[in-house]
Amino acid sequence: MEWIQKEAKTLKKYMSSYVSDLLPDEYTCFGQCNKLTSYDVTRDAKEMWTFRLFCKKACQNDEVKTYQDCLDFCSELCRKNSIHEDQSLNQKWMDRSPACPETSRRCYGVCVAACEFRHAKKEFSDEASKAEGGDNG
Repeated sequence: MEWIQKEAKTLKKYMSSYVSDLLPDEYTCFGQCNKLTSYDVTRDAKEMWTFRLFCKKACQNDEVKTYQDCLDFCSELCRKNSIHEDQSLNQKWMDRSPACPETSRRCYGVCVAACEFRHAKKEFSDEASKAEGGDNG
């Protein structure tokens, strides 16, 4: 009986680690993205997956260390500058940011929601140091 409990714990750990982006668990960043971009909200399967991707990029970006870094990341991800005439055709096609202003606005909204979730969970280094008493200000 003990080995069954051990295997169940192993399976639960695996499911949490590798499949959490598919589960509707609102207590994870990916789960929050799933909720924000569900078909019930978007009413369009293509939009559902597109915006879910933008949200999850903010969830899994380990390069952002602060809440402000995360917001800057979302701005860069969703609000690209206009393409200059001197850029080659390949560079134009490689720029994958949303072209439509409405799509860009929605992209930014779901991306920022992921940043806010991470901020609330104190996942950024500046918040971790404050929680540990490293910043008295």
